[in-house]
Amino acid sequence: IFIRLMLTTQKSIIKNIYYNLAFTILLLGILEMYSLYHLKYAKSQYRSETTVKDDNSSKYIIENKYFGYGPTKDIKINKKRFYNETMLYSADYTIENGLRITPSSNSNLNDECIIFFGGSFTFGEGVNDQESMPYIVGSLQNKKVYNWGFGGYGPHQMLATIDNEMINCEPNVIIYQAIEGHIVRSAGKASWDKVGPKYILDNGILYFSGFFDDTDSSNTNQSSLIKKINNQLEKSYLYKKYILKEGTYFISDYDVQLYNEIIATTQKKILAQFSESEFHIILWDKPLGTDEDFFKNETNDNNIEKMINEFKRLNIKFHLISKILPNYFNKMEKYEISQYDKHPNALAHQLIADYVVKNIINKQGVK
Repeated sequence: IFIRLMLTTQKSIIKNIYYNLAFTILLLGILEMYSLYHLKYAKSQYRSETTVKDDNSSKYIIENKYFGYGPTKDIKINKKRFYNETMLYSADYTIENGLRITPSSNSNLNDECIIFFGGSFTFGEGVNDQESMPYIVGSLQNKKVYNWGFGGYGPHQMLATIDNEMINCEPNVIIYQAIEGHIVRSAGKASWDKVGPKYILDNGILYFSGFFDDTDSSNTNQSSLIKKINNQLEKSYLYKKYILKEGTYFISDYDVQLYNEIIATTQKKILAQFSESEFHIILWDKPLGTDEDFFKNETNDNNIEKMINEFKRLNIKFHLISKILPNYFNKMEKYEISQYDKHPNALAHQLIADYVVKNIINKQGVK
């Protein structure tokens, strides 16, 4: 319309105005298409196929009143993941009582147990049941093992487990597997976890504040006009990419402090509930370039270093993955499912399990 008006008007000033308006709209259109590609079509190179292997349920992931979301209580599935037409993995998952199975979780052993927390690395995304690290640990020693990990989880789901006293055994060791991206997750900035448990840090005090999707009272008085404008703006991929920063997760100093306090509180409550237990952290001490965790710092600070320093300050027993997986920094691809999927492969799970049994479980209580 503005080009047509520009061509039909005779006044040079108005012609220039129409020209600039037309150019601006064209530029915005190009940026909109560019944003659309990056936020939608670039990600469409990945796809997953989930097949239910039993008749108990047709839905793998459901709402969970403690964690926001989680797997169906009892289900067997096969999950395939593809990059374009290349299959990255085909793995069988078995969920019993809401947790991925281990060989000893439902045995008649005594109440002593080993508990694992974390996200997809702990759950064993991309590997079969018997190849996951907690499963292997269960087969290498004689205590029950429970795998509380699940894809996309962070330390806030771990703390929610402790807060709601959901552990019904006597853990000798509780192990949390951490990555830098968990800072994003516990802050509620992960796009896939908009319903998880929300913890707030206020004047140095951590408290539970409902869930990420709870209505913000500060927005309840917004006028209907403002809400309509926001709804329309959010239809724009340009707005999502450059204003909302969708697809990029910024880590603030507050996010780091919140994460650290969640870890500190978790350790404190574990020792209060289970006085004979030890809390250990396995830290992946190199940022991971998975398609799930794209994030940037508001500063150029090294968050891994901050995490390590805080673990030391809290006197938490921690173990660096670079000390567990031989030559990890130089041979990361050896321990990945694929160059297109950075989750640990079966070899990595086996080596971590061997380390856990030898250097944590069998050395428990040895100072």
